[in-house]
Amino acid sequence: MPKIMLVFPHGKHKVLTMSYDDGKTANNRRVEIFNKYGIKGTFHLN
Repeated sequence: MPKIMLVFPHGKHKVLTMSYDDGKTANNRRVEIFNKYGIKGTFHLN
């Protein structure tokens, strides 16, 4: 029987989710840091 391994894209086995609520100007610094290190994030804007 074949071995089935479930992984994320590029063979990654772990994932980190970043989510922030409200569009505050303080998030500008977070976006800079995320972009610098290639981090994906979700910002909920009202």
